[in-house]
Amino acid sequence: MKPTINEQCKPAFEFTKAELLAVNNALNEVCNGFTVAPFEGKLGVDRDGVIALLDAVGKVYDLTPDPESSEACDATADECSHFPLNAQWTRDKRIVVVLCSKHLLTMKNALAEVDKELEDWEFDTRMGCTRDFAMSLLKAIDDACDRQSDGD
Repeated sequence: MKPTINEQCKPAFEFTKAELLAVNNALNEVCNGFTVAPFEGKLGVDRDGVIALLDAVGKVYDLTPDPESSEACDATADECSHFPLNAQWTRDKRIVVVLCSKHLLTMKNALAEVDKELEDWEFDTRMGCTRDFAMSLLKAIDDACDRQSDGD
């Protein structure tokens, strides 16, 4: 994940499809995989907020072509305008997503909870990535949260 600036000067972040999958799976795990208590205290938003973000991330992920494929994103401008997240695709099939600080914090907190709750033997299967990959993504999101709070 790397930060970028979009035309409207809102914070935007580039994700690979694998990074987006890790975020999606972390959000899914905190909602459906294990108990998080107190939910809002640990994630920063209520369950409905996490489910809405999970739905948005899932829609963006589903429309993103695999990096190895020759196909382009098949999302129409009309479909993209209905996303809760503002997403665009680069030529190298990275996903540029405009995120508010609350979305970033929720992603960061979900990855942190998954790290605490999932054991090594189950992590790769449930998350679709290695713990090292997820922790590298967590660090990148944490750094982005720090940059956003410095700019506030």
